Amino acid sequence: MSGRLSSAYGKETHELICPGVQAGIMLTVFGTFNGYPHSALHDAVVRGIACPRGETQLRAFEKIGVPPPHLRINVEHPAGQGLTGAVSVTLFWRGRLILGERKNLSLLAKTRAPSIVSSDINVMTDRLWHDLAELDRATGSAKAVGP
Repeated sequence: MSGRLSSAYGKETHELICPGVQAGIMLTVFGTFNGYPHSALHDAVVRGIACPRGETQLRAFEKIGVPPPHLRINVEHPAGQGLTGAVSVTLFWRGRLILGERKNLSLLAKTRAPSIVSSDINVMTDRLWHDLAELDRATGSAKAVGP
């Protein structure tokens, strides 16, 4: 269950990450980065992912850990000097939106190779797990967000 599948267009990949946390997390990576191959972007995203950790994050994740939640990460950085890019991180469970965040890429990411995106991804995923724990603490359920 831990392989990588590429779509027919090579613009997205799916795989299981954080296998030691419940049943893991299904990751989908979308996007482009300054004309680099999708595989370079994918590798940078995977290197940057923070898995849930600590008692409060793991307790909150336990409530949505089976079946594995789906983490979608989309990075858009158009080719061309001076153009800004953005990254979004969205967590779904059983088809329902749990949490999500979008932000502009850091200043360094605007002119560099995809590997620089790893730090943005790390900050965003770490914040996502923190927010999930806060949601669980405030509502008593990590499943409280969504339609």
